[in-house]
Amino acid sequence: MTAAEALPAELPALSVWQPGASLIVAGLKRYDLHTWAAPPEFHYRRIAIHAASRPVGRPEIRKLLYYMPRDGGKGILHAEMTAEQLDDAIELVRQARWLPRGAFIGIVTLGKPVRTSEVPGTPYGGLSKADAGHWAWPMFPAQWMPQIKAKGTGGFFTMQVPDAWRREPADVI
Repeated sequence: MTAAEALPAELPALSVWQPGASLIVAGLKRYDLHTWAAPPEFHYRRIAIHAASRPVGRPEIRKLLYYMPRDGGKGILHAEMTAEQLDDAIELVRQARWLPRGAFIGIVTLGKPVRTSEVPGTPYGGLSKADAGHWAWPMFPAQWMPQIKAKGTGGFFTMQVPDAWRREPADVI
């Protein structure tokens, strides 16, 4: 997608806790885990990612770092990740307390959700949300956009696409 390539006036949006929101928009977290499947009308559509305003605490950061890849696995991250991208993801998690919160930060395309047990080559079994019956929502390709402060909500909601997103998108956080 290039500079707000044919963005409509409104986009479906999803609030995601940090550092997950930034990992998704950076293209480093391939799946977002949920207890419910995204409705079919959102499959294969661009959605705005809203970084929830919820603060990230030290225990959560420790837990995320614990679940980062070991023994060649990719955990919650993108399966084709290079060593450099893995280093970027680990650094992003370490900096989680300083990531944007309470703002729209980027756009992704939401794929068709699958059961966590069906995610190929990904050891989701050790994650608390990855029990049978949970859903992995594929997120691809991702693009940073200028941050727009806004309140989010649980589930999907509608975002009015701002003029700032109709110009050249941001490259970094």
